[in-house]
Amino acid sequence: MKRIGKKIMMMAVLWGSSLIYAQTMEESFRNPPVTARPSTYWMWMNGNVSKEGITADLEYMKRTSYGGAMMFNVGVGIPRGEVDYGSLRWEEMTLHAVKEAERLGLELFLQNSPGYSGTGGPWITAENSMQQLEWTETLAVPDKKGWVQTSLPRPYAKLGYYKDAVVLAYPALESETELFQSLVTKVSLDDREVNKEIFLDNDLGSQVRMSHAKSVLTFELSRSFEARAITIRRGEREKPLDPHDGPRDYAPVLRLEVSDDGIRYEEVATVNCQELRAMDAPGIASFGPVKGRFFRLVTNRATNISEVCLHASSRLKDWTAKANYVKNPVALGAYDRQDVSGQTIDRSDVVDVTPFMDDNGYLKWHAPRTASRWTILRIGSTTTGEVVAAAPDSGVGLDCDKFSKIALDQHFDKFLTPLLDKLKPWCGKTLKALMMDSWEAGKQNWTASLPAYFREHCGYDPTPWLLAMTGRIVESTEKTECFLYDMRRTQTDMFNENFLAHFKERAAQHGLKFAAEPYGDGNFESLEYAEFLDYPMSEFWIHYIYGGVTTSKMAASTAHLWNRRIVGAECFTGTPFNSKLTEHPYSMKAEGDYMMAVGVNRFVYHVFAHQPYVGNTSGSLMTMGPFGTHLNRNSVWAEQAVGLNTYNARCAYLLQQGQYVADILYLKDEGISSGIPDYDCVEPLTPYGYRWDIGSKNVLQHLNVKDGDLILPHGMKYRLLVLTPMKQCSPELLRQVKRLIGQGAVVVLSSDKPVGYMGMDEAKDKEVRLLADEIWSMAGTGNVHYTKNLKQLLEKSKILPDFSFVAENKDAQIHFIHRSVEGDDVYFISNHRRRAEKITATFRVAGKIPVLWNAETGETGLPVASQQDGDRTKVTLTLQESGSVFIVFRHKQNMEQMAQPFEETFPRSSMDAPLFNTFTVSLWAKPETFAASGRGFVLFPDKGEERYGKGHAVVGIAMGQNGVRVYERTSQNAVVLESNTSVTGWTHITLVYTDGVPTLFLNGKKVAVGTKSTFICSPAYDVPMSEEQYIASFEGDQTKTNYARKAWTEQEVMSEWKKGLPTPVLPPNSKVLKELNTDWKVFFSAVSKAPAEIGLDTLCSLHKHEDFNVKHFSGKSTYSKVFTLTKSELKKCPKIMLDLGRVENIAEISINGGEKVLVWKAPYSLDITSMVKEGENLLEIEVTNLYPNRIIGDEHLPEIYEYDEYGRIVKLPSWYVKQQEDNNRERVLFLPWKHYTKTDPLLESGLLGPVRILY
Repeated sequence: MKRIGKKIMMMAVLWGSSLIYAQTMEESFRNPPVTARPSTYWMWMNGNVSKEGITADLEYMKRTSYGGAMMFNVGVGIPRGEVDYGSLRWEEMTLHAVKEAERLGLELFLQNSPGYSGTGGPWITAENSMQQLEWTETLAVPDKKGWVQTSLPRPYAKLGYYKDAVVLAYPALESETELFQSLVTKVSLDDREVNKEIFLDNDLGSQVRMSHAKSVLTFELSRSFEARAITIRRGEREKPLDPHDGPRDYAPVLRLEVSDDGIRYEEVATVNCQELRAMDAPGIASFGPVKGRFFRLVTNRATNISEVCLHASSRLKDWTAKANYVKNPVALGAYDRQDVSGQTIDRSDVVDVTPFMDDNGYLKWHAPRTASRWTILRIGSTTTGEVVAAAPDSGVGLDCDKFSKIALDQHFDKFLTPLLDKLKPWCGKTLKALMMDSWEAGKQNWTASLPAYFREHCGYDPTPWLLAMTGRIVESTEKTECFLYDMRRTQTDMFNENFLAHFKERAAQHGLKFAAEPYGDGNFESLEYAEFLDYPMSEFWIHYIYGGVTTSKMAASTAHLWNRRIVGAECFTGTPFNSKLTEHPYSMKAEGDYMMAVGVNRFVYHVFAHQPYVGNTSGSLMTMGPFGTHLNRNSVWAEQAVGLNTYNARCAYLLQQGQYVADILYLKDEGISSGIPDYDCVEPLTPYGYRWDIGSKNVLQHLNVKDGDLILPHGMKYRLLVLTPMKQCSPELLRQVKRLIGQGAVVVLSSDKPVGYMGMDEAKDKEVRLLADEIWSMAGTGNVHYTKNLKQLLEKSKILPDFSFVAENKDAQIHFIHRSVEGDDVYFISNHRRRAEKITATFRVAGKIPVLWNAETGETGLPVASQQDGDRTKVTLTLQESGSVFIVFRHKQNMEQMAQPFEETFPRSSMDAPLFNTFTVSLWAKPETFAASGRGFVLFPDKGEERYGKGHAVVGIAMGQNGVRVYERTSQNAVVLESNTSVTGWTHITLVYTDGVPTLFLNGKKVAVGTKSTFICSPAYDVPMSEEQYIASFEGDQTKTNYARKAWTEQEVMSEWKKGLPTPVLPPNSKVLKELNTDWKVFFSAVSKAPAEIGLDTLCSLHKHEDFNVKHFSGKSTYSKVFTLTKSELKKCPKIMLDLGRVENIAEISINGGEKVLVWKAPYSLDITSMVKEGENLLEIEVTNLYPNRIIGDEHLPEIYEYDEYGRIVKLPSWYVKQQEDNNRERVLFLPWKHYTKTDPLLESGLLGPVRILY
C-alpha cells in the first residue's frame, strides 16, 4: 500500500512539475527572454560615433524587442569620423556602450578586430601576418670541377617583407634546357612594344594594362620554345567594380595561342585567372607540349598583367588550388590523369642546398656528378598582404598568421587583452562573446613552423616534396596529389590548433564565448571549424542571394551534433542591386520562416548602422554604405519593427527548447573544403517530410547505437547514417562505421567504395581498401544498404515521414521543423507563399492532443481540428499569407480535450488539362525589388522533358522592377523573350503563345515578340514545391494566374487589363457589412513637404497622386474617416472585423481615439468588436511606407553634396557631424550613399484598400 501511495505521489510530483514547466514555457513564449530576441550587426561607421547616438540606439533596441547587438567597426566608403578605432576616445565609447547595454538588460558580442572579417589590425607586423610561398627558378650548369656558383634572384617581397625557407636543387629534366625568360626578345601589347622586363622581374608592382576585352599581349622569342604549362600573375589587385564589397576582384579569362610565324595562331589553352582578394594567386594552365616562336594572350576583359612564364616541364593540373593558393581546393587525391612521361622529379635526387646560399642569395655548392644541369629553386615566404576586410580607416592593418599562436597572441596582447581588461566587470555578463564574421581573409599556405609540424603529424620530411607547391610533379601525379593532400590537411590542423582552439582559449580567459560564421575562402574544413564554436552562426541574404540553406543547415547541424542550443544567423543582408531600402516586415517574414524551418533559432539582423546624429533634423539615415536591410532607429518603419521582432523572438524561444528531431545523419567526406556543404554533398537527397543533419568524421566516435538508433551523449538521435560519396577516406572513418554497424546501426552506402587513403601512407591506404571491401560486402545483408533511393528505403523500413501535407493548391510551399520538448512534440509550420493555404497536415505523433500556438499574437493552447490516423495525427489548418503556426502535441493528462470538427483537405488543379503551343496566361503582379537572372518567378517552370517528355518545354515568367523575362525550360532554363522596361507598382502581365510564338503584353500594351519555339511549349502550372523554387520565387504580391486555351487578340488583352486589379478575396466565412472606400482624409507631417492634408475621393496608391510631394511621399501618413454602425448592425454581428485590403506597407489602427494596434502583414485585418460603438466611429489608420519614393523624389531637386562614381558621399555635412539642425536643406532625406536616380520606378504607397467592415 505504501509503495502504491509513493508511486501515486511520484506521479503527482512529475505531473505537477510538467505542468509548471508548461506554464513557464507559455509565459516565456508570450514574453521571450533576451537570448531569444533578435540581435543585430551594430556597425559603427568609420569613426562616426557619439555617446548620445549609442544611448539612443540601445534604448531603441530595448523598446522594439531586440535582445542585444554584435558590435562592429567598419568603413565601407563612409567618410572618416573623429573617433579613431582603438583610441582612448573609442575605448570610452565602447565602455559607454557596454554600460548602457547592462542598464537596459541587453547582451553584446564584440567583433574581435576592426572590419567585419578577419583577425588583425595595424598592430600586426608583416612577419606575423598571413604568409604565402614565393620562389624563383635558376637553371645552372656546374663548372668543370662540379661547382655551382651563381646568384639566386630573391623572390617577390610584398610590402618589402621576405623570408627564405629552403633552397632546393634537382637534376634538370630533359625538357628543361633553357628558361622561357631567357628567350624573350620582344613583348607587344596591341601592336605597341612594351618593356619586356616588366614580365620577367619578379616584381608584381610592375605591370601593364590590357585595357579592353580582346586586348592582345604577344611574346616574341629568339627561337622556338616547347611549352607544357603557363603561369600568369596579374600584380596588384584590380580596381573593383565595387570597392566596398570584399572588395571583390573580377578575374579575367585569358586565351593562350601559339604561332611559328607571328601571323597564323592556334589556340593552346584557356587560363582562368584567380580573384586577387587574398594572395597574389597565379592563373595557370597545363597542356600537352606545344612549340612555337610566338606566344600571345588574348583577354576577355581589361586587366593588369605583371608576370608571364611559360614552362618547358609539366605542371600538375589545378596545382594552385591543391597547394592552397586559391579557394575551394580539389578535395581528394589523384583524379586527374596526365601524361607526364619524362616530366617527373625523383624525390631521391632532390638536394637541399640551403646551407650553401649566403644572406645575399649567392649560392656556392659542389653539385653531384649525377647531372650536368640543375634546376634550382629559391623558396621563401612573403605576406599575403591581406588586411582585415572593410576596416575603418584608422583600423586598416594586416590579418594575422592563422597557423601561428605567436601571431594570434600578438593580436590579443597588443589589442584585445588591454581592451577586455577595461571591460572585465562586464565580460561573461553583458559582454558575452568575441566573434568573427564569415571568412573573407582568403588563404595562406606557409608559416615558419610548418615543416616541423608536418614532420610530426605526417611522419615524413616534406622538404623534397615542397617542389610540388610550385606545381612540379614529384615521383608521380598520384604521389604528388598525396603529398598535397597531406599539406592541406596539415595546414587545416594548424589552423584548428593554433588559431581556432587558441582563440577560444584566449577568449575564455576573459570569460567570453566564441561565435563565428565558419565558412568562406580559408584554410579550414567548415564543419570542423564549426565544432570549435560556442555559437555556430550562418547567414542568409534578403531575396535568397547568398548563404541561405547551405550555411544555415551547417550551423544547425553543428548545434544539433555538438549540443549547442543557439543557432544564430546573420540575416536579411542586402546587396545594392536588389535591396535598396525596399524591405518591410511582410517581405522578410517568409524567408525568415524558411530559415527557421532549416534550423536557425536566433536572428541577427544585417544591418543596424550606428546613428551618431541625434539632432532635430529628421530623415537623416546613416547606412553601412549600400549594403544591408537598413534596420535602425532612423529607418522609416523603425518603431513598427516591434511586431516582426516580437514574432521572431517567440519563434526563436520555442525553437531553442528541447531536442531537434531528425531521421538521417549524413557523413561528409574528408575533403578539406572551406566552402559550404551544399546539397550536392548531401547525396542521396532526403525526401520531403524527413529531417537531416550533416557531420564530419569527428562525430562518429561519440555515436553509439541503442534499439537501432544512433545516439549522441546529449540525447540527439538518428535512424540512418548515410555515407555521402567518398572516393577516398581514412581508415579511422571506416573503423568507426564498422563499429556502429556491429552495434546495429542502419548504414546507407550511397556510392562505390573508397579506393584508398588520401595521403602518403601506404599502411593506411591498405587498411582503407580492406575495410571498404568488408563494409561494402555487407550491403544488402542486415542493416547495411547500398542505395541512392532513400525514399524507398525509408518506406521499406517502415519509417514514416515526420510531416506531410495535402493542400488545396497543388503548388503550395509548406516548411516544417520538429522539436521534442519535455515530452511534448513541437512543430513549426510555415507557408512560403503570399497567399492563404488550406492544408491537412499529417504528423508522426499519436496519443497526444494538438493545439495551436500563434507567434504573431502570443496566444497558446488554441484548439485545432484533428484526427488520429494509426500512428499519426492529421490536423486541418488554414495558413495565412506567409503565415506560420506552432502545433504543440501534449499528453492528455496535461490538458483538456478540445474537440474541433475535422474536415479533410483535397487538392484542386489550376487547369483541367495541359495547354500546348497556343495559349494565354495572364495575372497581376507588384514587384518590390529588382530581379536577378533566374529569379523573381511569378510563374515557375518545372522541367518540360521530365513532365511531358523529350522535345517539350514548360514556360515560366519572371518579373522585377527591372523588367519581365519569359523562360522556356526543357532540362535547362533559357530566356526566350524579355522586356527591360521598368515596372512600377501593380502591373498586368499577359503572355500569349500563338503556334509556339510568344508575345508579351504589359498593362495591355505589346512590349515584346519572340520567335517560334523549337519545342512543344506549355505554361507552368501546379509545379510541386522544391528547393530551387523557394529561392527563385517572386518578391512581391501577385494575383491568381488565369489560363486560356486560345491566343488572345490584342483587343482581348486590352479588355482584360481594363477590368482592373481584382479585389482581394474575403477571409473564409465572412461577409461585407460596409465598404469604406470613398471620401478619405489623409494627413502628412510638415517635414515631408507634402500638403498637411489631402482628400481622396477613392483610395489609390499615393505614387499616382498629381502632387509631387504626395507622389514621392515617404514616412507615416494618417488616413481618417468616420463611419456609422446602427444598433441593428451591432446586434446581428457578434464579431466585427476591419479589413484594410491592400496596404503599402504597415498599418496602425485606432478607433475612437483608442490605443493603436499594429498590423504588419497580410491579411491586414483586425477584430474591432470591442472598439466600435453605436453611431459614429472615428477610424484613423497610420500607414508607414518605404523610403525609396522620397529618395527618388529628392533626385529631382538640386544636388547639395558631392558623391563619387560609386555613390558614396565625399564628405559628411558639418551640421550632421556637429549635431546641429539643417534649416537650409531642400531635400527631405539625407543619406551618405546614392541608392537611386530620378528615373527609377516608384513603389506602391499608402492605403490601397478596399477597406471593408466584415462580419
